[in-house]
Amino acid sequence: MPCRDYYDDHPDAYYTDVTKPALMKQISFAESALCAALDALQKSASKEYPPYVGHWIDQIDFPSAGIDRKELLDWRVKHKAMDEKHREDEKKRLRESAMAKLSKEEKEILGLK
Repeated sequence: MPCRDYYDDHPDAYYTDVTKPALMKQISFAESALCAALDALQKSASKEYPPYVGHWIDQIDFPSAGIDRKELLDWRVKHKAMDEKHREDEKKRLRESAMAKLSKEEKEILGLK
């Protein structure tokens, strides 16, 4: 039987707050947990930990989870790209903020433009 969230059957038994912000928070938590778990699984199947042979994703019991391998891999690629964009945007924002605090002379001395 596939793993499930039980929301469809009787949400009141599992979720006391079913407002959009609360559900978005639960989704955010689940996506962060899934991303971290997949990272850990991938690391555990690396050369550092040789007991598993094959693609790390194949350790997941997809039928039991009620999900599709391709769907999960597609989600992961998209999620990782969004993570990377967010990190790059944050670096850019921090750099711009720091540069704004420097005078023209300080930027020249440091060789910054």
